[in-house]
Amino acid sequence: MKIQINIFILFSFFLLVSDSAYCIDSSTGVLKGRITDHATGSTIPGATVYIADLKKGTITDINGDYSITNLPESKVKIQVTFIGFKTIVDVIDIKGTITKNFELEESVSELSEVVVTGLSHAAEKNRTPTPIVTIPAIQLQQSSATNIIDAVASMPGISQVTTGSAISKPVIRGLGYNRVVVVNDGIRQEGQQWGDEHGIEIDEFGVDHVEILKGPASLMYGSDAMAGVINFLSAPTLPKGKIDGALLLNYQTNGGLIGSSFNIAGNNHDIIWNLRWSGKMAHDYQNKYDGYVLNSGFKEQNVSGIVGVNKSWGYSHLTFSTYYLNPGIVQGERDSLSGNFVKAVAENDTTVGVEQVTNSDFKSYNNLVPYQKINHYKLVLNNNFIVGDGSIKAIIGWQQNQRKEFANVLSPNDYGLSFLLNTVNYDLKYVFPEQKKFGFAMGINGMYQDSKNKGSEFLVPDYNLFDAGIFAMVNRNFNKFDFSGGVRFDMRNENGSDLYLDQNGVKITTPEPGSEQKFAAFNSKFQGVSGSLGVTYQISEILYTKANISRGYRAPNIAELGSNGEHE
Repeated sequence: MKIQINIFILFSFFLLVSDSAYCIDSSTGVLKGRITDHATGSTIPGATVYIADLKKGTITDINGDYSITNLPESKVKIQVTFIGFKTIVDVIDIKGTITKNFELEESVSELSEVVVTGLSHAAEKNRTPTPIVTIPAIQLQQSSATNIIDAVASMPGISQVTTGSAISKPVIRGLGYNRVVVVNDGIRQEGQQWGDEHGIEIDEFGVDHVEILKGPASLMYGSDAMAGVINFLSAPTLPKGKIDGALLLNYQTNGGLIGSSFNIAGNNHDIIWNLRWSGKMAHDYQNKYDGYVLNSGFKEQNVSGIVGVNKSWGYSHLTFSTYYLNPGIVQGERDSLSGNFVKAVAENDTTVGVEQVTNSDFKSYNNLVPYQKINHYKLVLNNNFIVGDGSIKAIIGWQQNQRKEFANVLSPNDYGLSFLLNTVNYDLKYVFPEQKKFGFAMGINGMYQDSKNKGSEFLVPDYNLFDAGIFAMVNRNFNKFDFSGGVRFDMRNENGSDLYLDQNGVKITTPEPGSEQKFAAFNSKFQGVSGSLGVTYQISEILYTKANISRGYRAPNIAELGSNGEHE
């Protein structure tokens, strides 16, 4: 029986900047009040008051008082939380200075929570017809995950496809790969998710909480969200006038995983910032069937941050990250007589042999051949502009995914496969002011992609694509009933390039005698209609019933469009 021990050490510090940071701007809205225990009447210091749509909030002071300044004079949905108490969700019409007190009731489990995944604006989870599961920060920190997908795979209806400690892909109700959309920093994560050996390039230490929408979610995200969406969300911005820092250390006995992450964040007069560095490394892990699994170790590093402003007109946040992953690729080759794992070795400059591995091979933090090197860069500008009681939300993002595979023992530093993928994501929508309990939003979003082969081996052709989707969503509250629905129309244009190889398998630009056409050029256009209609009924304070019918849409991925014979 294998016993795994996980040790998490969390150091944090909390600094209070000068009281001048709390000056009130009389030209904008102010929300203030006191939070108390309903049973005892005593005040609750450290409770959180947060406005998800504005990414703005605060915590109560030692007297249980809170104050949020520089708010737009419009209706806002707030969430009041404290560990061990029921969450309160309320809508408040901010006009000048508003005083609102709250009484929290004790609870062993959360009954209400604000979510944003798959919705035009923040809403109460219990009142959304689609099933949304949330994983809070404390639960993520307590998990024994080696990557972020491990941390969510234990949830009902969620599983994973994994080929090593560092390579895991999410599966929702049996569907994975290009049938699940992963969202991070407000945009869909784009790597080479069509491949078995391609994981999710996200730093688990940078994720504060997770929202999982199970079911077709193409209405908001377009192609590929047939099975659902996994949205990895960063921590809320800090209250005005505060600086917060944390150091997290993680050690796991299985695989000898050593992880650490340091971040420091602040909010100075509504100018917010956050900087994080994370690193992990692990040697081969072991299980009860194989013992140690050869070449399953990895190294990972990430630097990320955010800078922006929170004002009465809304917010504008710029997020960046640079992620590096160096995983081994598990092959599982064994000696036919002993059954022990074997590794390929270079006997001389031209000859490859095999030999049985030693215990030091399993415990080494350096990968054997084959292995990968992945770099993922991301830059996202996320904006929300308040227009009266409505809002305009605009997101523009750029990602670059560089993936190289090294598989030649005779030349271990020369890559064979090499993909260079650039993606530009865009999302623009307008949320109309609520009228007679009707909410309405419409918008357009999509992406442009360009992928190039930079290596000497080729699994898919060079390609580019552009897609756009126009959508509209509506919701209506009838006391205990909540109705919501929407419709979306998508178009995608995908172009693949010719690829010719000479007699030695080297890429050439034009065909020649004896050459092979590895991939033929194509121009494919796809379109689809997605829709959703659902209702929620509140039977009691703790019991809800939901019904939802949805239709999703998925365009073929590049591995399907470029298929030519047996896939390696």
